[in-house]
Amino acid sequence: MRKAAVNVAVIIMCLFMFAGCVRPNSLEEAISPAKLQRISDSLASGSIYKDVKVEIKGNHVTFKYYFSTYLDNSQASRLKQALQSSSLQDQFDRMKDEFEKDYGIRPSRITFIYYNSDEQMIVKIEK
Repeated sequence: MRKAAVNVAVIIMCLFMFAGCVRPNSLEEAISPAKLQRISDSLASGSIYKDVKVEIKGNHVTFKYYFSTYLDNSQASRLKQALQSSSLQDQFDRMKDEFEKDYGIRPSRITFIYYNSDEQMIVKIEK
């Protein structure tokens, strides 16, 4: 009887020990909400944005940038055109590399969404 109790105790200790070794299956599991908030705060700090939000669903990372000043239609159109015509592939690749280095999981997609100060979407870019 005592041997069975010791075996059960050993099995339980092993289960607890290995429970901490389980790797997350997604970035959403790997990155805490508090860490996402710190990332958002650091991106918004001292920038032209009144707010930056980072959201993760599974392995899809979305960056939402909210301008602090209002861009009129002409300015918003130029920004949209510039972002859509520029090659952002290097920036997307670097960001994916950083997530993979930091968390061991490569994002499947990264999305940038830019909003005017009135929270109207200006442009959405996804790679």
